[in-house]
Amino acid sequence: MKTAIRTLFNFIHGNPEGKAEAVDTFLNKSEEFRLLLSANGKALELMAEMTEAAQTGLPSGITRVRAYSVMVASSVRQMIERLCLMAPGKYDGLRDVFNDIVLAMDQAFSGPPAPVRGPVVLALRQVRAKDMPETGSKVALLGEIRSELGLEVPRGFAITASAFRLFLESNGLDDEIGRLTQIHDGNSLTELTELGRTIRHAVDMAPMPTELEEAIEAQCERLGDIRFAVRSSALGEDSEQAGFAGQFQSVLGVRGSQILDAYRTVVASMYSATALTYVRNRGLREDEMVMAAGCMEMIDAVAGGVIYTRPPMGHSDGSLIVTAVPGLPCAVVDGSSLVDSWTVNRETGRVLDRDVAEKEIRFVLASTGKVRKEKLYGGRQLAPAISDGDAERLAAMALRIERYFGRPQDIEWAKARDGRIVILQCRPLTICDPVQPAPPVDEESRGMALCQAASRPAPVRPRAMWSRWRPRRTCSASRTARSCWPAPPGPSFRPCCPAPPPWWPSSAAPWAIWPTLPGNTPSRP
Repeated sequence: MKTAIRTLFNFIHGNPEGKAEAVDTFLNKSEEFRLLLSANGKALELMAEMTEAAQTGLPSGITRVRAYSVMVASSVRQMIERLCLMAPGKYDGLRDVFNDIVLAMDQAFSGPPAPVRGPVVLALRQVRAKDMPETGSKVALLGEIRSELGLEVPRGFAITASAFRLFLESNGLDDEIGRLTQIHDGNSLTELTELGRTIRHAVDMAPMPTELEEAIEAQCERLGDIRFAVRSSALGEDSEQAGFAGQFQSVLGVRGSQILDAYRTVVASMYSATALTYVRNRGLREDEMVMAAGCMEMIDAVAGGVIYTRPPMGHSDGSLIVTAVPGLPCAVVDGSSLVDSWTVNRETGRVLDRDVAEKEIRFVLASTGKVRKEKLYGGRQLAPAISDGDAERLAAMALRIERYFGRPQDIEWAKARDGRIVILQCRPLTICDPVQPAPPVDEESRGMALCQAASRPAPVRPRAMWSRWRPRRTCSASRTARSCWPAPPGPSFRPCCPAPPPWWPSSAAPWAIWPTLPGNTPSRP
């Protein structure tokens, strides 16, 4: 290649063969320019991939963004160096500007500074809302209502955020998790599942720091021979920005000697495929996820449930809702059983309405301390889980919590065998906007919509798009996803797009217009 360029140069400039210096300079600049173009092409290719990922909504973790940014920066640095070699002294100022940009990127990727090391465990009786950076909101809010409102909460202790950081740093898990995240691209469910499995295996194999083991043993001795529920209380969990409802694992019926293994399980659940997807879809940083845990006494409950101090679906009618099931409240939380519900007037505190469901199962605390599922038969299926008096007592407690925190609450509770009401969790309640009813469609407007649709060009692959279309919204107030939109008539279509395209006539339903689109038969997709 250089020989051909040399010959061309001599022919154009009439250079005799003896003037090799000018030829070499030209060849060197040509080579540097070629490398500059190559680096520029690589940088543009990487930026195009990042732009495509952002525009298509593909979830991207901070590790992936950092990796792409480093590769782009490397290509840009090569471009600057090539320019400086082509014209010595002319573009040297670009180096300083580029270094400042890279330094700013490093600061952005490094996140907030590491907090000051705190205690590895805290007794629940010591915890207040101010301890949220150490214990997470789930444990901190329980400690707050216990100390300030005098409400009963389970005995127990918190394994803090400082303990989590100590666990990762003492075993090099923080660096190992970062390395694994870079190796696994994580663009598909299969890759995320494999990443989660690998990280969980690393967590399971890592030894616990001696300091943490001794602190947990001391707390277990203080509390005596009881069974624990080891529950996640991650920093940011149950917040307005990210609820993480159902993403992390809790372990029930745990002996004191088993808490370390249960804690490993809770920590490992932070790296499941669903949790990682949730983090990336929310635009959060996986390297800033910190898991605290609450180790609380299991309540041998005869009934339990959830209270919503405002109707979660947005219809504010001056009432609150109490739900209950017989046995442990986990049947409400995981949706495995129908629930009884009471509507209570917020002003008078009296029951306005009661709906008793036909319940088939209940969960109980066995004598071994494990949670056991039991079948319900006969009259027990239709027996209300609690009395109206209990519902009114729960409503009064819930309103006290709401007034104290100044916003609607989602409260989990349990009724012990001796009649005590124990608050297991309270968190802010996110309320969905009320669904506006669709305007009626008369025959004339429907006919106009059909004519308009028939006159428009056919969309790209309409069958694939509309066969998956249904507008839905997810209500984060409930423990499980609830649709806030009515389903269309006929066969069920899986949701894909949040709304029809702009050219679609708003006065007609998609399943009504579908047969009129060019190339489609009258049958539904």
